[in-house]
Amino acid sequence: MDDEQSEGPTFSFSDIYHELLSAINPDDDISPCLRSVKAPLDVRVVLECVHALVRENRETRSSKSIVKIPALPDVKYSLVQIFHLINDTWSFDKNERLELIIAWHFVCLDMVCDWIELFDQICRHLQIDQHIFNSRDSEKELKDSVQWFRGSTDARCAFLHAVAIQDSVNQLPFNCTNTFWMPIPIFAASGMFSFSRLSGMTSVSVPASIHWESTLVDQSNVGEAVQQDISWKKTQAFMLSNIKTTNCGIGPARNLPFEMKKMQTLMHGLASQWGIAVEMSVALASTTGLTQWFAFFCSQALAWVVLLWLPKYAVPDAQPKNAVAIDPAPVGASFEFFMWPSYMTNISLTLPCIDHFNKLYSRKMPIRIGGTTQYRATYDPALKGYVSYSVNNPLEAPMSLTYGPKFFDLIKKFGSESILGFNRGLNNRTNTFAAVLKAKEKVAKNLWAIELGNEPDYVVNHWKSPLPMLAGGGYAIPFEIEPDWPNLPYLIGNSYNKTVKDATKVYNGHFYAFSNATADDLGPEMKYHAKTAGRPYILGEKGFHRLDYEMDSTFGSAIQTTDKTLRVDHAQTFLTEPEAFFNWWWSDHVNAPFYGAYFGALAVAGAFKVALINTDYYSGGGTRSEAKFTLTGLRSNSVKALRMTGLSSETTVPVTQTKSSPQPSIRGQSFSNKNCELGGKQNTEKLSVKKGKLEITLKASEALIVYL
Repeated sequence: MDDEQSEGPTFSFSDIYHELLSAINPDDDISPCLRSVKAPLDVRVVLECVHALVRENRETRSSKSIVKIPALPDVKYSLVQIFHLINDTWSFDKNERLELIIAWHFVCLDMVCDWIELFDQICRHLQIDQHIFNSRDSEKELKDSVQWFRGSTDARCAFLHAVAIQDSVNQLPFNCTNTFWMPIPIFAASGMFSFSRLSGMTSVSVPASIHWESTLVDQSNVGEAVQQDISWKKTQAFMLSNIKTTNCGIGPARNLPFEMKKMQTLMHGLASQWGIAVEMSVALASTTGLTQWFAFFCSQALAWVVLLWLPKYAVPDAQPKNAVAIDPAPVGASFEFFMWPSYMTNISLTLPCIDHFNKLYSRKMPIRIGGTTQYRATYDPALKGYVSYSVNNPLEAPMSLTYGPKFFDLIKKFGSESILGFNRGLNNRTNTFAAVLKAKEKVAKNLWAIELGNEPDYVVNHWKSPLPMLAGGGYAIPFEIEPDWPNLPYLIGNSYNKTVKDATKVYNGHFYAFSNATADDLGPEMKYHAKTAGRPYILGEKGFHRLDYEMDSTFGSAIQTTDKTLRVDHAQTFLTEPEAFFNWWWSDHVNAPFYGAYFGALAVAGAFKVALINTDYYSGGGTRSEAKFTLTGLRSNSVKALRMTGLSSETTVPVTQTKSSPQPSIRGQSFSNKNCELGGKQNTEKLSVKKGKLEITLKASEALIVYL
């Protein structure tokens, strides 16, 4: 620290601790003394000292201490100061800052919750043998801790810190997570997720942006400016909410079984390097079993809930006045820009998989060519090949690429109506317009629309003021983490002039869980804004996440793909890098999301059908919940139906398929990894109608099409 302060005053660690624990106003600027802590190692040392004070506050019961232990409010205030220090110090790179943030959240979690005791209670209750911590003879019973977790503000804070630890770890490169101190914070966060499940929760709504200072410091006298902060409002709403009830107004719901599985996978990776992580990995694998235990324990309660919730729909005799026209090709595919030539020339599953949609529509499936790499693409009229780029790993997306006129020839060969993306984002107007004119010259008959930018707000920093309309962003729903980004209603109502509106053919939104959007948000976007401008609305991309998680290749992802397809007039679904988990197919097998896309197309391509879907999660263990649907007003004595199902929400498609493979199915059939053909015995269900009424049972993560 002395070397770093050679041009100014020097401070000892004693000075720093005195400064941390003697300040009064949490809103004060960071003092020069605290700003002297510029090295990540120094910040870690300061955090370790504060962590020791946290433990002393909890464990010291004797008057024999040789030092006076600061009161807990003083320790909390010191953590606020350290939080500001970590975020305001410009000398930290991104990974250093993330590592320090993880350490900070771990100290905060340990301060508001004795997570070691909670984990010990879980293990004793589930009879899991663990040697990580000494078993404690606590007078507190598990039911008392469960009550504390359901109703305590500290418990909510602990859960938020656990979520933050996981989110931060997910942003780190693997070589940064593989450090000796990382297993403990991950293990603590996993323990909070486990206890949440034990407390009866399967999902929890969490603010997308959290005001961390308000979780530590008394909020009774905050200023008006803070009260107007959306992150402060959402954080306070979370603190006052019923944590057991999902509330989309607070933020996106975290699926706890999924979160637990991700943490277990991460810990398993660390176990190859650190001995303590081996035992932790085993313990987490065991506690994940409480999902199955809890499902069995609550089976009677689940049945009771299902009896109360019985969806009932009347089938009309004639077309309702508010009916909308069905798009003749309602589901299309979106190809990542740089991968378009590979999909057409190298990946053998592309054409046979798309052919299922072609046959269903009796026309070519619509496509979109765009995505992240359209913003990295430069048109080169002299290039002889399709694309040119260089990457270290063939599965990586290039940071820059060029493409030539031959790129457009593949569109003509494919022969479908296409949305084609261009790179207006980096503001090379001449190059972009040259590419547009060449595309018009070569494939005008196939161009349904052109896309000037993919999520244009991402490139706002490349433009100089005054910003063009493209910098406003085009999300269907604004990000909570960036609440000032305008959404589609703002763009249509405030930003776009008549010239822009007249030139716009279609409004294209992206719908991910990370976007913090809900079904309630999507309806107004489509019905009241895009259509008031006289233009249709489509989903250009949709999925669980914008990032790449293993759960995106599960049957649960197929269910959400079908669900979103049923909510829009015209949908297109995202395909990107060749091995991304949310792809419909990889080079060697058909992925689970493809089942959801095809089933969605079966549901909305053509009339005289009813599509039903149960989006509940099922882990694969314990009792699988059910939902009963009732249709009335039917005139026939029986109807036919086809079902999409899987063994669980987490079912994936194995690379090597056998008759007993645990893979999704549509009417009993599955797609072949060799040629995308449907194989297996077709099972069309025949359902009885009694006095015009049809009762149908759908298990968790199932969908059904009823042919009227």
